[in-house]
Amino acid sequence: MKLQSLSDRQLLQQTQQLVQKEREILSEILQHLKEVERRKLYSDLDYSSLFEYCLRELKYSEAQAGRRLQALKLIRELPQVEEQIASGALNLTHICQAQSFFKHLQKAGGKGFCKDESNDPGQSALSKEAKLQVLNEMANKSSREAQALLVAKTAQAGLSPQLPPERERVLSEEYCEVRLILNQELRQRLEEVKSLLGPKALGMSLAELIGVMAELSLESLRDKKFGKRRSGTRESRARSGDVESNRTENPTAPEKLCVKFGVDQKPQSRAKVKLESQSQLRSPSQVGSQSHLKAQSQPTGEFLADLPPQKKKPRSISKSQKWKIWQRDEGRCEQCGSHKNLQVDHQMPVALGGRADLENLRLLCGNCNMRQGIKSFGLGRMRRSI
Repeated sequence: MKLQSLSDRQLLQQTQQLVQKEREILSEILQHLKEVERRKLYSDLDYSSLFEYCLRELKYSEAQAGRRLQALKLIRELPQVEEQIASGALNLTHICQAQSFFKHLQKAGGKGFCKDESNDPGQSALSKEAKLQVLNEMANKSSREAQALLVAKTAQAGLSPQLPPERERVLSEEYCEVRLILNQELRQRLEEVKSLLGPKALGMSLAELIGVMAELSLESLRDKKFGKRRSGTRESRARSGDVESNRTENPTAPEKLCVKFGVDQKPQSRAKVKLESQSQLRSPSQVGSQSHLKAQSQPTGEFLADLPPQKKKPRSISKSQKWKIWQRDEGRCEQCGSHKNLQVDHQMPVALGGRADLENLRLLCGNCNMRQGIKSFGLGRMRRSI
């Protein structure tokens, strides 16, 4: 039936039914997104996060994806909100306004509201009851009315007005516009950094200054997490003969012992050199009274040299290994290409016999690492980590 042929009453009824169905569909979509996030399924599609999955796979705009993820986050904490969304008492704009208000109070220590004592003692947070009370007061109000209510509550709590949130807008493939608000203390710190950089920083814009600071921070943070560059250069020096020349000029401890005590300078284990040097330092009486007894109880140098090297723990990853993995994988997640929250992962899990070898190690972001764990061990065993 064409819309033009509907009566006024029928048109209004069908419109209302469609809007109610839209709310129900939104509730179902949020439930599906919640399960996709729990299973980390977007990692199988080479997306680094649920937000990226919503943008590229589901074709939401950034604002649409952001509002749905905000609602998803609140539903995970307060399941009662889902019923209010389905009934239309709360919409996605309400939820974004409330989340921004809660974050503002969180930074201020939750003044004027009761704290959630179930959380860690070092973290102050609004109680779930307080959040539900705010949401109930916002229900069935327009966006402007809800915003006015939150502004009044901010003033009632004795807090400064809430500042506009940070915004990011893509200008081109190479550039994006970021809007942020700095306090005076941070602004002075940036000026101090600029002065410490010397004359080259006189004409720097704020974006160029942030770029220099990011480069300096990246270098130190990479060294801290994945080891320093020099940790992986010993093998290359050994191949080029530098190590052998250094040993000739500066003999190591075993070689010094060989020279000092006249022992044959053929390659020997440290244990053998130590035993031989100790035996030469003893007096004849000590050798006569103790050597026969200790010879039967102590292993010889040859025996110690033949012992197999101690096996490294399968979870132990050295800094040189981390640096090699970082260089090989170019500082990106092997699955989705993300630079965020990178972790060294065992392709074959340690629990299934995997070792800490370069061939079995790779860089994964936190989400892709979690997804691999779910695929290897199932949702049941990974529930605590999720």
